[in-house]
Amino acid sequence: MALVTLQTPPLTSEQKQRIGERILQALHAEGVPASQTVVLFQPESSDLYLEGGLLVEAVRPAAETVVQEVREAFRMPALEPAAPARRRSRGEQQDYLQRLAEVLRRERSLTSFQAQAALGLKDDPSAASLLRNLFKSLEEDGLIRKEGQRRGTRYLWNGSESEEPVLPAPRLVKREDADEEPLED
Repeated sequence: MALVTLQTPPLTSEQKQRIGERILQALHAEGVPASQTVVLFQPESSDLYLEGGLLVEAVRPAAETVVQEVREAFRMPALEPAAPARRRSRGEQQDYLQRLAEVLRRERSLTSFQAQAALGLKDDPSAASLLRNLFKSLEEDGLIRKEGQRRGTRYLWNGSESEEPVLPAPRLVKREDADEEPLED
């Protein structure tokens, strides 16, 4: 088997293919079969090379430039920062709870993904957290039951079909603000 090793400055794959084909043709013309020939391209390892009989210093990129080129070649696309989780007011949460209960009563069972679609929360990054809290609240009130785990979890309606979902009264929570002064009559 013939092994031809070429130490060259950086070449494109098309250049390597053209040079390799010419070498194989020349060796084949001398009786060396192309099927028994390997052409190996290696990066130039010396600082000097001959060009037309003259001794010329090889142009090598600085190490920093090489590192930068590698980074550019393997650069990940810039990711957009995630939207911050949105805090919803008690009123908004109660509205979502009412709408979720109505959808569950009508459909009889839902997954979290179906609930996101039904409530228009598909692109909301905080939808999963909101729905966990809503399902938990409905489950504590005995309106639904949970079956399955993780992605296989389904939430099933416990109430009757004809009755409107009766949700408990909203829980009032005192908000503590240090800057807020008591109201005077």
